Amino acid sequence: MNTRFSKQTGCFYPLTENYPSLPDDIIEVPFEDYEAAMARKPGDTLDVINGRVVVVLKPEATLLELRAQTWGEIKVERDRRSEAGCLVAGNWFHNDLKSRTQWERMANRATTLEDADPYLVDGEQVAWKTMSGAFVPLTAGLIRQVVDAFEVQEVATFKAAETHRAKMDAAADPVAYDYSSGWPDIFDVV
Repeated sequence: MNTRFSKQTGCFYPLTENYPSLPDDIIEVPFEDYEAAMARKPGDTLDVINGRVVVVLKPEATLLELRAQTWGEIKVERDRRSEAGCLVAGNWFHNDLKSRTQWERMANRATTLEDADPYLVDGEQVAWKTMSGAFVPLTAGLIRQVVDAFEVQEVATFKAAETHRAKMDAAADPVAYDYSSGWPDIFDVV
């Protein structure tokens, strides 16, 4: 049994169906060409050679493409780790974007306070919930330590990512490069 194929549309047109119109380049091909086309892998394409539909294998990725793929994975890990907690004075503090904004705002308000001064809102000392669930009373000094620690951790995280990038670029097989170690500690791996 045969079927029809159009390279122009990349579609098969069964002989059992009546179409009001067909592409100009339609050809009749063996049904096995259809079966091979349906079994192709993602990224493979179809072509017509000597009146037959053939599967054209997806070209192997270049070294530059493999490096770009792995660098993308490293950046995802970097970004995940840059918001996965920061250890300050024995407590893990949230350092996602919303938390950082809150800490920066508190640091700006605490600029006139001494380190030991409690951080007050409406006359009450603020107790901050840590990633472990414990509450820690805030002082101006602790707020500054947390904000400073965020910056230090961010720089260390980006430096680790760039170190991994350089090592991955030098690796013979960038996809096999293991970038799972060498990062600053985060809450979920402690």
